[in-house]
Amino acid sequence: MENSRGMECRGYNGTVDGNNMTTALTSQHWSDEQLLSLLNYEGKVELVDGRLVMMAPAGSEYGDIGAFIIYRLMQHVLPRKLGRVFNSGTGYRLQSGNLRAPDASFVAAARLKGMNRLIRGFLKGSPDLAVEILSLSDS
Repeated sequence: MENSRGMECRGYNGTVDGNNMTTALTSQHWSDEQLLSLLNYEGKVELVDGRLVMMAPAGSEYGDIGAFIIYRLMQHVLPRKLGRVFNSGTGYRLQSGNLRAPDASFVAAARLKGMNRLIRGFLKGSPDLAVEILSLSDS
């Protein structure tokens, strides 16, 4: 089965809930390289208990709230050189093997010490601050 973007979805287990569409693909081990190859997907992708979860792009209200949160975080973090602020496109590979992408996140400068530049792949471990924006339909 193909989704609306032409990406093949094996083991489709999709649900449609109001304006939210979530697709979970069959459980398997996903390498960082395989996950990064999905970058052309326009929604949000996370890995939860071996299942790839693909979420449709969010609406304008969600985007506005997310932009405001990131703006305010950056106003506080940047002048104080506290660390880095990331948007929802940044994945974190957790110790459990899950890959999560919070709507906004912060990583303290101390954790980034020794890095000349950020890695191209996912950050290891959880962020120091993770923000998830919930809609009225989230439970």
